[in-house]
Amino acid sequence: MLVTYYRRILFILGILGLGLQLFKYGLGRLLYYTILSNLAVVVFLGVTLYWMAQKKEATLLSHKFLRFKGGLTVNDFDSLYRLPIVYHFFLAPLVTAQAYWNLENFLVHYILPLGFLLDSLLFDPRKNYRIWDPIAWLLFQLAYSFLALFNGFVTKWAIPGAVDSPFPYYFVNVYKYGWGFVLKNCLGLFVFYLILGYLFCLANYGLDLASKSRS
Repeated sequence: MLVTYYRRILFILGILGLGLQLFKYGLGRLLYYTILSNLAVVVFLGVTLYWMAQKKEATLLSHKFLRFKGGLTVNDFDSLYRLPIVYHFFLAPLVTAQAYWNLENFLVHYILPLGFLLDSLLFDPRKNYRIWDPIAWLLFQLAYSFLALFNGFVTKWAIPGAVDSPFPYYFVNVYKYGWGFVLKNCLGLFVFYLILGYLFCLANYGLDLASKSRS
């Protein structure tokens, strides 16, 4: 019952945060990694709650489901660590305090990512991840990199609030900084996420060992 209420509250807060972002700033915000990753989390939570109501325990506890959720968790901090670090130290200083400290940013940059991380660590069965899963989870990052570059070069959909629009972030702006700069940053983020993926797996296994030692 606690897990159900927790996920319902997180789901509602996620919808609120995303709704405010899109209502106030427009659909172009969907090209931000933050918004897309949080949208994926909200959809995932909605599906999870539906399956919980339908009592599809076998699906919810399956290895494929939990491994996919693990990847989504790692890729949403901007679930795991990225936004409290990258957003807080690199992106937030580029905007005013009023634009940074508001409800919609607080919900999508802190509450939903942290809440989903705690959900995965505290409520999911342990020891479901394989040694190569963090490598597979990099597909989230690879797909977004292609999307960001495709919009910058081809579709050129305007991104509200992005100084480097139609590129969502300055570190993927090929026109301004060149391919070397962009590729170096993308590679750095891939390595960063790979490390985070393995740290997440270690945390999962560490919590399992801790619970067994107490029993």
